[in-house]
Order: sequence, then structure tokens, then C-alpha cells
Amino acid sequence: ASAPWLTYYEWSKVYGDLVYSRFFNQDIIIINSEKIAKDLLEDRSSNYSDRPNVVTIRYFNTAFMPYGDRWRLQRRFLHQSLKAGSASRFVPVQQSKAHELLRRLLVPRTLYRSPVPVRRLISSVNMESVYDYDSLSTNDHVVDIIERVLKMVLAVVSPEVTAILGAFPIVLSIPSWFPGMGIKRNAALCKGWAKEWVELPFKHALQRMVS
Repeated sequence: ASAPWLTYYEWSKVYGDLVYSRFFNQDIIIINSEKIAKDLLEDRSSNYSDRPNVVTIRYFNTAFMPYGDRWRLQRRFLHQSLKAGSASRFVPVQQSKAHELLRRLLVPRTLYRSPVPVRRLISSVNMESVYDYDSLSTNDHVVDIIERVLKMVLAVVSPEVTAILGAFPIVLSIPSWFPGMGIKRNAALCKGWAKEWVELPFKHALQRMVS
């Protein structure tokens, strides 16, 4: 399904806020309650800190990285910058980008489109907070790359896709030109886009530091 979370929400009405499902060899726990999520993932984080084995994107970023020394190191870096006492310095950037979003929403056609303006807001806030990269209000190259990568990434991290590939990893050995192997062709595209995503803002930050 294109929006599996809607299906999970419907399941919660029938089966409750904590649902177990199994698809091939993949165990899936679906949490539809903020309280249960906090009890399990925050209050008992030592028991549930590991990540599922998502074969399509395992080392893409900290969120999908398996629990271990590398994950703890990256989490420490994130915590130093994003903890409550430090995150307040990002408020001006967030306010500026929120005002920009509101101005865009005043354009009537924007109100009836997909949530692209909101996604662009999130990407632009991240870029300016991390790299001091002030994205253009529309058609910014880096933000466009981020949107394209995330669209492809979200398509391959759904439980049904990862369960099939986890159960039959030999599928990933099939050449990209073979019919139905769009996931490998998209991976090649994402690799190039992700390189631009990282390098362009980083080069911008270096130039800003020099100047």
C-alpha cells in the first residue's frame, strides 16, 4: 500500500494499540499509541534500542543503523547539538522558514497540492541549521535532490518490501536491467544524488567559513 500507516491505524481499531504481524521471516510490531511507544522505546530503551535489519537501507543513516559503537557515537553527536539546551539556537531559522511556508500557502494552488511545501520546509531548516545553507524559496537544487532521494528511500523501507528482500536476499543479486529490478536502478540514482546532497552543502559551509 502507498500509505501503510493508514492500514495500521485501522488495525488498531480491531486489534488494539499493540499489534503483532509476521510477513515471511520478518516480525513486525505495530504501535498505535503514544503512551505505549514512550513506555517501550523511551523508558525501556535499553531493551529496544536495536534497529530492524532493513536490507535495503541498513547503513543509510543513524535511524536505520544497527545498535552498536558506531550508532552510539553518532547519537552522541546528535544529542550534543539537538538536546533541549542547545536546540534553542535553531528557533530563529525555524521561525523564518515557517513564515516563508505561510507565504507560500497563501498562493491558492498550493493549498490543494501534496504536502511538498511542508517537506521543503523541513529540508530547508535542516540545511540551514547544519550547513548555514539558505535554500531558495522555490526550485532549490539541493532541496529537490533531498526530496527525490527520500521519495525513493521511503518506497524501499516499508515492512512488506524489506520482508520479501530479507527472506530472499538472492533477489538483490539479480542484474539491474532485469524486469522488476527497479530497486537496483533507483539505488544507483540515489547513490549519485546522495553524494550531491552531502557534498554541495558541505562545500558551501567551507566557503562560508573561509569568507
